[in-house]
Amino acid sequence: MNYEKFSAKTRNEIPQKYKWDLSSTYKNLKDWNDDFEKLPKMLKNLKRHRGKLSNSPDEIRRAFEKEDEISRLTEKLSSFARQKSDEDSSDNSNLALCGKISAKSAEIDAEIAWIDPELLSMDEKKLIDFANNPRLSFYKKTILDLIREKPHTLSAEEEKLLGLASDALSSSYDTFNLLSNADMRFPRIKDEKSVQTELSHSNFLLFLRKKKRSVRKEAFEKFYGRYSEFQNTFASILDGTIKTDIFETRARKFDDCLQAALFDDRIPKDLYEGLISSVRTNLPLLHHYFSRRRKKLGLKKMHLYDIHHSLVEAPEIKWSWEDAQKAVLDSLSPLGREYCDFARKAFDERWIDVLPNKGKRSGAYSGGSYDSPPYILMNFNGTLDDVFTLAHELGHSMHSFYSNKTQKYHYADYSIFLAEIASISSELLLHENLLRNSQEKSPAPVLLNHLIDEFKATVVRQTMFAEFELIIHRRREEDECLTAEFLKTEYYRLVSEYFGPDVFCDKLIEHEWARIPHFHYGFYVYKYATGFAAAAKFAKMIVDGEQDAVKKYLNFISSGSSKDVLDILKDSGINPLEKDFMNNAFKLFGEKSEAFWSILK
Repeated sequence: MNYEKFSAKTRNEIPQKYKWDLSSTYKNLKDWNDDFEKLPKMLKNLKRHRGKLSNSPDEIRRAFEKEDEISRLTEKLSSFARQKSDEDSSDNSNLALCGKISAKSAEIDAEIAWIDPELLSMDEKKLIDFANNPRLSFYKKTILDLIREKPHTLSAEEEKLLGLASDALSSSYDTFNLLSNADMRFPRIKDEKSVQTELSHSNFLLFLRKKKRSVRKEAFEKFYGRYSEFQNTFASILDGTIKTDIFETRARKFDDCLQAALFDDRIPKDLYEGLISSVRTNLPLLHHYFSRRRKKLGLKKMHLYDIHHSLVEAPEIKWSWEDAQKAVLDSLSPLGREYCDFARKAFDERWIDVLPNKGKRSGAYSGGSYDSPPYILMNFNGTLDDVFTLAHELGHSMHSFYSNKTQKYHYADYSIFLAEIASISSELLLHENLLRNSQEKSPAPVLLNHLIDEFKATVVRQTMFAEFELIIHRRREEDECLTAEFLKTEYYRLVSEYFGPDVFCDKLIEHEWARIPHFHYGFYVYKYATGFAAAAKFAKMIVDGEQDAVKKYLNFISSGSSKDVLDILKDSGINPLEKDFMNNAFKLFGEKSEAFWSILK
């Protein structure tokens, strides 16, 4: 199958078997609208409890149950609307659906904003006594967490105002998404066979992996050259996002944006800042790798477009979707038959939207709701990277599947801090299985090269992103505008420091920040790096057959938010606050790197 050919197709031209089946969520728009129309009555029923929460534990329990019902339905409606929009963001009817539920969600946020302030207006001892009442045992953790949040919870009217503002405050990211994914068009370039192809988000990395250096160079320069044309617009959008973060931080009386972002997960700042410090301490290992790479390539000057293509002389083999599916499912066998049977549903029941099409959201993600399958969006081009992306997103989806199966709705959702652990564990299990059974499609040098690249992207690059996020938030907190010039200068400096003396940092890389959606997510990316380190430990335990390793992992992905994130991990024998937590991840990188170079000799 020619996947590059599919990248130019419209949604209607993609074969049905490569599209997700959203009908298990809603069969048609009438069903969606019927559910949408239920929301006002549900809100009205919830409001009947207003002013009465201090009457009894039963009153609080009933209010929580009705709030959960509203949240659960809103999540289902929102998930479906987003997925329709992500299929084709150039379809205005999809955008309208998204806008409709987004506006309603903001209204709901405002209408239910009275609950927390009313609970916190109670005498604290009385509220704790209520929390310890058997009638509220299920919601005890929620109430105790709420008491902890009291210094950052506003009055009912203030919370309502913030709720009303939520839709408007999200407009920066919406604008970024539309500009970057729907409106921007990239130039056409010639591939190694002189075939003209339009650059896109989904094929950019493919071109950077091409053997022919002139192709890599042209792709790099034309891709980032396009972003340079919109640098001031992207700077203004990012500045708007950070201003929103600061507004919410100050409104809720946090010291700074980092504290606000880490608060819900009870993550100490030491973990975030320690991650940056630990990775910087270990950067000589990466720099040594790049030095050996430059020498292997015989280059006096190794550019940024020279660091992605494989050093292994192997034919460029395309994976069929069926082979990718088999490889991923085979790699999950150490997790047991039940896990594999559940994972197979993703393919048999069409949870996955496979191929790229015009207007489709770039990248990949796992989504869905409590009342739908944990869907996966991909842009599959048949590369080994895509096979690992499938494993990654399926790891997320199985986390959601087990959590939804085990927990009631209120505690089924899990922190993003934990999410990346499950997805990367799935990738590492795939790596180890392919490495043990290396063949023409996945020879050992290719797999080792891939894991090295994955480590660079997930640990080093994401930590660099995390440091950039910290820099731009702190600058904005000092009321300094995030101009394109500042963003370019700081980003270029970080790339130079992280990649080291053997990598020539091409000037155009200073525009890369403009294309990174995660900078609009609010201190998200550090979780990739910590997640890799935790996943490496999980994968080693499982592959080595350690006693209770599978049980611990399944308990981990079944826990939802029933406990604090660090407690969930500690129950599984993993402590991200340990001094050597990240050092052990770099130890894995060193071992894999040495194995790789020894094969190439």
